[in-house]
Amino acid sequence: MKRVYKCFLLVSLIILFCNSVVFAENVEWENKGVDFKSIKTVYIEPEIEYYDGVNLFDVTNADLLNIVKENQKYVKKYKIVPNKETADLILKVSVMDWNKRDEYMYKYTSIAYDTTVTYEDEYGNKAYTKTPYVNEYGGYYKHYDYFSMKGTVMTNDGYVAYIYIDNREAQKDNINMFERAVKNFFKKFNGTK
Repeated sequence: MKRVYKCFLLVSLIILFCNSVVFAENVEWENKGVDFKSIKTVYIEPEIEYYDGVNLFDVTNADLLNIVKENQKYVKKYKIVPNKETADLILKVSVMDWNKRDEYMYKYTSIAYDTTVTYEDEYGNKAYTKTPYVNEYGGYYKHYDYFSMKGTVMTNDGYVAYIYIDNREAQKDNINMFERAVKNFFKKFNGTK
């Protein structure tokens, strides 16, 4: 029976490491002082806020605005109004980070040893110490895209009612991950009612 468990564990680990690694983490905060059940209308800001240092290297602002507009359909329990003054809540999407990184993946490793003289007496006899180290060589680069998105919901009075932060990193285009993050923001906000 132990052999079956070991085999199952080994197969699971192989499947886990063979798949593309995706890192997604999200955090949400809801202001308990806001009665979401009584809120009827929301306004979605037509512009995206970009934090300092954000460089949209592979998309345009129009692409991201289009994604926000397409995913508004997931705000089903609230009526979306075109006028900010008539809305009970105001939704704003912010991009906090947008970048990519490369990671070198070594293909081969071996154990090598550094030999150092640790002691030498007056007759020239020496004592040596061998210190092992991992010798890595050959490999390839993995390219990762990553970003951080923040969705903020505020009352007309300027109080923060709800915050959703989504961080993602994968070997996928940022725009595809951004679309899923915005969709999740609207769905999670929709769940407050």
